[in-house]
Amino acid sequence: MALRPTVDNIFQPFVQIFSPVPGIAWVPLAILWFGLGNQAAIFIIIVGSIFPIIINTVQGAKDVDINLVNAAKTMGATHAQILKRVMLPSIIPYIVTGLRLGFGFAWRVVIAAEMVGVPNGLGYMLSEGRATGKTDVTIVTMVCLGVIMIIFEKILFEPLERRTRFWRNNVS
Repeated sequence: MALRPTVDNIFQPFVQIFSPVPGIAWVPLAILWFGLGNQAAIFIIIVGSIFPIIINTVQGAKDVDINLVNAAKTMGATHAQILKRVMLPSIIPYIVTGLRLGFGFAWRVVIAAEMVGVPNGLGYMLSEGRATGKTDVTIVTMVCLGVIMIIFEKILFEPLERRTRFWRNNVS
């Protein structure tokens, strides 16, 4: 989208229309289209998380330093070499940020979907705690949700960001 105006003109309206729609809003359509089960859950997770990834990646491509691109062209770099050696290192940190945001959105969607249509999981426990008036169950479940996200942050995203910061610093 950032490199081809025609592609941007085609897809940007869809991104603008659907990115503000909460992932949970897709639950009824997912159930109608795929029924209850894994296919519906996968669809909801993808739709609920894809837009931050797209938006961040496109922004990263737009933010590539044009001087670096021009320098590579001056040295005879091909389009593929510019993509691989200039653009990709510049875009990777944006992609990681998009993945981090997308993961957070996907996590919320999964929990919300469990609250309305799945008879197990942490979302179900939240819903049951509310329905039965068990505040302790609700609070413990909320803490578990937070701890799980902290674990994902520490195990997955912090190492990714450390690697991409290094890559980004070597380009600039």
